[in-house]
Amino acid sequence: MAIGFKSNSKAPYFLLSNFYGGSEFTYMSQRTNNSNLIKLYISLRDKMDYCTFKNYRERLMRKAIYKEGYKDRYVKMYDGQQYYGFGVIAKLISACWKTSMKKRLEIVNEIAQERGLTGDIKLEDFLMGTEDENRRYMKIALRIKFNIEPYRTVLLDTGSNKVYERQGRGKSLWAGENGLLGTLLMEIREELQAVLGKRKRVVQLKF
Repeated sequence: MAIGFKSNSKAPYFLLSNFYGGSEFTYMSQRTNNSNLIKLYISLRDKMDYCTFKNYRERLMRKAIYKEGYKDRYVKMYDGQQYYGFGVIAKLISACWKTSMKKRLEIVNEIAQERGLTGDIKLEDFLMGTEDENRRYMKIALRIKFNIEPYRTVLLDTGSNKVYERQGRGKSLWAGENGLLGTLLMEIREELQAVLGKRKRVVQLKF
C-alpha cells in the first residue's frame, strides 16, 4: 500500500508534511549565507504561536485571510492535541528570490527587525542550491524532525509502505510517487527502524 500525503491530509498523515514539525524552516535556513536570514528561520521555527502565524501570513500575502467564518486548513488535531502548519511561513519567505516579491521582502525585513535582528535581507540571499545540496539539506531537516514525537512514531507506523507527498497544482521534484521527499522519508524511516532494532536486541541480551 502506498501512503500519499499533503499538509491537508487527515490525521495522522498531515504530520508527514514539511509544514508541520519545523522541517521547512530548518531546510530553508541552510539555503542561504545571510546570518540574519538563518536566524530568522530558526527563530520562527522555535518561537511562533498561532496569533503570530496569522499575523505574518496575512502580512506576507498582503491580504486579509482570517475573516469571519474562515476555516484554517493549517490547523489540525491529532491525539487530542492541536497542530499548526507554521511551515507555510517559511515557504512564503523563501519565495522572495523572485523579483516580483520586492514588497514581500520588505515585510520579511520588518519581521526580522521586530524579532531583534538587523534585517538587511536581500533577494540574492535566497540561494537555489544544487539538487545534491538540497537533498542533503532536506535530509538533515527531516532527521531533526523525525527524532522527536509524535513525528517519529507516525513515520515508523507507516511500516514498509511507500510514502510520498501528493503533487499539488504544479509539478514538483519533491512530490509525486517518485518524488525526493518521499524517498528521503523512507530513508529516514529505515534509519529509525535500524536504531529500534538495535535497542530491541540489547534488551533481549539483558534478559
